[in-house]
Amino acid sequence: MATDFLDCYDAALEEFSDELAGDFDFLSSSEREGWLAREWTKVAEGGGWEDALRQTLAKLRQTQLGLVSLESAALAAFSIVVRREREEPGRADRALVRASVLETLQEKRPAHLWRVEADVGGLPHGACYGRATWQPAPLNAKGGTLAGKASEAKVKAPSMGAQVTVLPQPTFLADTGPSYFWDGAPSSQVLDLGCGWSTPLRLSLGTFPWVYAHRLQSPAPGLAWRSNTTNHPATVAMRIAAGVWHPEGNLSTDARDVVAAWKHWRAATQPLVSALPTSPQSGEVSRDGERLVATGVSADVVGVNGPRGFICATAYNFIQERFAAFFAMRRALLRSRRHLSPELRELLMTNSDPCVRQQLGVAVLSLA
Repeated sequence: MATDFLDCYDAALEEFSDELAGDFDFLSSSEREGWLAREWTKVAEGGGWEDALRQTLAKLRQTQLGLVSLESAALAAFSIVVRREREEPGRADRALVRASVLETLQEKRPAHLWRVEADVGGLPHGACYGRATWQPAPLNAKGGTLAGKASEAKVKAPSMGAQVTVLPQPTFLADTGPSYFWDGAPSSQVLDLGCGWSTPLRLSLGTFPWVYAHRLQSPAPGLAWRSNTTNHPATVAMRIAAGVWHPEGNLSTDARDVVAAWKHWRAATQPLVSALPTSPQSGEVSRDGERLVATGVSADVVGVNGPRGFICATAYNFIQERFAAFFAMRRALLRSRRHLSPELRELLMTNSDPCVRQQLGVAVLSLA
């Protein structure tokens, strides 16, 4: 079923996508749903929540709807898992700020979500959260506090010496590079934002939960984005990440961003991967085509190491597969362009990606 639809982006993408994500007929409900189920399984296995997804898929297959509701059901299964870890009471607002920032990015730049670089001055709360801490009141001449007991100072008389100090903290880690996802980050024009930001916020949302280029070990850092009672940032991020390899999100994405990210990733990792053996050895990592293979040892603890840091095999394979899934879905949609729903055809028509326009032609598409 392979075509040359991806050659416009890069001649290597056809083979890359075939090996890591496979091809499918978008117009065949069984092929489309089977492909989506396999991709969700890869995501769940990489993040360690495959048991929850397996139970969800089993329930869906027993219903008359089959896998029609797969995306929402998979997101619900993931959300249940990540909500088990709650923010500490003193940091509950971190979940609020994280979720608010992600939702704002999704709303303001829906075509450019794979690899986000944004000035924090334009994001909710400056991408900072505040942690309130008590400072004890100064001692008097007799060794006691001017406000009496510390507990009384906190509750009854904070104005008599004990003070509440808000210590703003960055909500996300700085990812300044150069790295496997980015070149070196420029200094931000907004230098004093109250919590230490001096460079833009960088997040690789297309490869969530591996969102930071300097943190490609296991467990993935995005899985540590805890919830509070009402805000669930990891679920928001997973929805964004899954969206780019689901039809609507895929056709809303300018693939130039994804191609640029893929080329940077490949250039940074290929010298390391190509040096690995192709014959598996116990306790070591080897390469098998586009994947890394850990033999007799966990893929979480072995991988490749270079000047830009260590990448565990689990993270490497996961990131490779996310790129491949994006392009496999884009290819399937382009091939089926004449028979897509009106909503999907509208997204295709309005996508500014020059490869979409070059291969389809606005006039051809409007008459198809």
